[in-house]
Amino acid sequence: MTKSAESTERRRSLLCVAYAFAPVLRSGTHRTLAFVRHLDRRGWDSTVITVQPDGEPADLDLLSRVPERTRVIRTHWAPLTEQFKRFCGRMQRPRPARVNGPTRSGTGEAAGVHRGLRDWFSRLLLTPDSRLGWVLPGLAATRGRRVDAVYSTSPFPSAHLIAMLAAMRLRRPWVADFRDPWGGNPFRDLGYASLAAWDGFLERRVLRRASRIVCNTPTLQRNLARRLPWTAAKAVTLPNGYDLDVIESTRPIRDVGDDAFVLVHTGNFYGNRSPIPLLRGLRLAAEQNADVARRAKVVFVGDPTYDGQRIERLATAAGVAGLVQVLGVRPHAEVIGRLRGADASIVVGLDGPGSDLQVPNKLYEYLAVRRPVLALAPREGAIADVLADAVADNLVCSPQDEGEIALGIEWMVRRGGGFVDGAWSGVDRYDRRHAAEGLARLLDELIGARRSARSADACAAAGQGGVACVP
Repeated sequence: MTKSAESTERRRSLLCVAYAFAPVLRSGTHRTLAFVRHLDRRGWDSTVITVQPDGEPADLDLLSRVPERTRVIRTHWAPLTEQFKRFCGRMQRPRPARVNGPTRSGTGEAAGVHRGLRDWFSRLLLTPDSRLGWVLPGLAATRGRRVDAVYSTSPFPSAHLIAMLAAMRLRRPWVADFRDPWGGNPFRDLGYASLAAWDGFLERRVLRRASRIVCNTPTLQRNLARRLPWTAAKAVTLPNGYDLDVIESTRPIRDVGDDAFVLVHTGNFYGNRSPIPLLRGLRLAAEQNADVARRAKVVFVGDPTYDGQRIERLATAAGVAGLVQVLGVRPHAEVIGRLRGADASIVVGLDGPGSDLQVPNKLYEYLAVRRPVLALAPREGAIADVLADAVADNLVCSPQDEGEIALGIEWMVRRGGGFVDGAWSGVDRYDRRHAAEGLARLLDELIGARRSARSADACAAAGQGGVACVP
């Protein structure tokens, strides 16, 4: 759309519900922020419902990328589980002993039942996620909004609950965007069959109410269609990606000489996504190859801990402290600069159930800087699919096979690249402008369909009154 065309057409309004938004430094921030930026250029004004950044890592530079027309409403959210535990703590006060009271075994059984009920209710307050206490404040922030469409993105799925209720009240079309699976997510353990059933009900309710369902990989869309075949008619894929203008605005950052071979990992480790096999594979590679021991440097940018332990300590335990640098959380521009200054990048995926669905957002930025990628991921899965579609220069190793990881590191250091013919020829498809254009077309179609339906209803009403009408 040209500027002149934009000025003559009415700008449309989007209500966007997203937990992660600037300046919060989470991976999901970049997708939503990019959509808002590119939709603004296509005539959409966004109102973003998000949370106060208290307690979240923040990058204030991200605020400069928010369009001037975008209104950001930040709400508080209630940590319901913590509040429930505090309430239970106040209720548990010492009671005087009873001479003729229940037997010790009976008292123990009753206490066990109470603990079980407390645990069940605590987990209920975590279903579908730990941000359930955001639903009411987030919904309240949507009141009085005049919008043409609603968009929500997860994680956290609570954002979809807010958007669903808002779209129902506003009677507007709604696009639900899934960056990770809801059902079948390997990082979610509800603990009780009853809660799993309730969680499944919430997921189906959201998916049925949504006007369109967006998945960020074809693998995720296919998985959703297998689990819930009726979603196939309204599900589409809009992949994650990179912002070319952001990439090109950064300068390479390199702290070591050209003789070193720097491999950079960005992002966080959690759950089954562990740095330990990587560190042990690095040790094996250094033991087997003197060139690796002399030249390799693995740089971690992101949360400096895993499972309550500092990555430096894990590196020391693995015997590779001298080959590792842990920088912690850094501004996004510096992260890109580190990638541009590196010789290769590392992405760590999962192994086991659900591993074929997970694609870290950082992978797309790896593609944009066009450095060889060492992927610790299943050879059949979403990460491998993205690398293949982009024709990325890459090596894929099993995420748990330390020997295979060691061989991958050795090859990276020894060859430096050239693992794939015609490398990088498919990277442009992941420029976020393409996904944003797809979302804009989707929203335009939904609004057009809604207006056509309203026109048809008006014609039908007029026809009943004996008035001719052509919709």
